[in-house]
Amino acid sequence: MGAVTMPNAESPGNGGAAIVRARSRHDAGALASGYTRLQHWLNVLGLCAFCVAAVLVGAHVFSRPVGWISLTVGFLAGWVLTDFICGMIHWAGDTWGRTGMPILGRMFVRSFREHHVNPRAITHHGMVQLLGEQAIVAAPMLPMLWFYEPEEELGVTLLVSVYTAFNASLAANVFHRWAHMRKPPFIARLMQRTGLIIGYRHHARHHRPPYLRNYCIAIGWLNPLLDGVRFWRGLEWLIWKTTGAVPREDDLGREAALALMRGEARPD
Repeated sequence: MGAVTMPNAESPGNGGAAIVRARSRHDAGALASGYTRLQHWLNVLGLCAFCVAAVLVGAHVFSRPVGWISLTVGFLAGWVLTDFICGMIHWAGDTWGRTGMPILGRMFVRSFREHHVNPRAITHHGMVQLLGEQAIVAAPMLPMLWFYEPEEELGVTLLVSVYTAFNASLAANVFHRWAHMRKPPFIARLMQRTGLIIGYRHHARHHRPPYLRNYCIAIGWLNPLLDGVRFWRGLEWLIWKTTGAVPREDDLGREAALALMRGEARPD
């Protein structure tokens, strides 16, 4: 089958058969203006609710004796879980949904589209805009840990790991922001160099249109594994074939997105 000319794409420039780079069709200014005063105050409420829940649940988690082994294993397991959770959310936000969707489109999908067309905008966002959306999602779920009463050491380790993942997932956009800064704070550089959080070079691979890899934006430990086994591509193919929904249709346009899925065009 012949190659498809993809809108919002760059051609090889030599009459070649494949289009190399599919680009977002969204306008950065229009997307940025979609962050409204209403959403700002919803984000404020979400952050306040999360902070209260984190303190109360934290008191519950650490009210029982926790050995250093359980604490260390729980923290590391929670760190890895954070990487996967953030990767799943990032993949879903990049790949599915439309900016025109009621509520979800303006509050969540819009920010993913803006980040692709203006990656450095995240370095200028205030903390409320940076963390508010995650807080709105996490705040109602975090209190569920209050009802878990582990009696065995393994249960305590699990509780610590999930609590760690909730808090680290909220902080993920701070790590993400640091990966876009030319001169991040000293603590950021230290964490990046020791591999505790994702660094600039690692994350830069994600920002090659059409944004098909390195979805884990907080830590990055799982990116080589998930990309190596084509985990995200497999999920996209399964959803496409079972529901007819086209991955990245909102971002690239239907023709370009279908060409990518059918293998009629290749990314970088």
